[in-house]
Amino acid sequence: MTLCNGCSIQETNSQAEKSEFIDSDYNQTQQQKSNGPICDHVRSYRTETSEYADSQCNQLENINSGTICNHKRPFRHETIWVDLYAYRLSEIIVNASPQTNKSKLLSSILRLIEFLRQKVDLLIEEVVIANVLLKRFVEKLALKRKYTIDDKSIGMVIIVLFVLSMKLCRDHAYKNIFFSKVFDVPIVDLNLSEISFLKIMDHELFVDDYQFSVILQEMSNFEEAEIAY
Repeated sequence: MTLCNGCSIQETNSQAEKSEFIDSDYNQTQQQKSNGPICDHVRSYRTETSEYADSQCNQLENINSGTICNHKRPFRHETIWVDLYAYRLSEIIVNASPQTNKSKLLSSILRLIEFLRQKVDLLIEEVVIANVLLKRFVEKLALKRKYTIDDKSIGMVIIVLFVLSMKLCRDHAYKNIFFSKVFDVPIVDLNLSEISFLKIMDHELFVDDYQFSVILQEMSNFEEAEIAY
C-alpha cells in the first residue's frame, strides 16, 4: 500500500535541519471549519467519504482479545469508534493546516485504519493513543512556531503517529523496516521523520490513564447519542 510518494515536516527556518517527507494525496483546497456537534459531523462525513471506507468499516472484526495493552475496550460498535477517531484525527490536522481538504483526509484516514487493522491488527487503544499524541504534537508545533504541517508532510506525520502508538502499546512491535516496506517508504526517510517527530514532541509520549479515560468517555457519550439517534 502506497500512502504517499515523498515526505518532510516543514521548518520555517531555512537554516534548520530538513527531513525528506512523503507527498500526500490530499488536495490543497480550503475547507471551511464546521461548528456543529461531532455526532452531526460524523453522520455527514459518512455520506461524503468513499463507499470503500463505509463498507470496510462495516466489516471490521472484533479486536484481538490477546492484546498486551492494559486499557480495556468498552464499546460495542466498531463502525462508530472508527468514524469518531478518524474524524478526531482529521479535525486536529485541519485545525493546524486549514488548507487541507477535510473530506478527503477523513476518507484516507478511514482507509488507513482499516488497512492497519487487517495488516497488523491495529487496536482501538492504539487509535486512542494516536489521537492524544497528535493533539500534543500540534500543540508543540504552535508553541515552537518553527515547524508547519502542510499537504506534503501530512502523510508521513500520520504514518509516524501510528507507528509510535503501536510501539507504546505493545511489548513486541513491528520494526520500522516493516512499515517502510508496507508503505513503500525509504527506511531512511521513515527513521528521520520519526526522529523529527520525537524532537518536536520533546520525547513526551506518555499517555496517562486520565487522558485515555477522557477520550474513552467521549466515545461512550458519542455511542449513546448514536443509539438514541
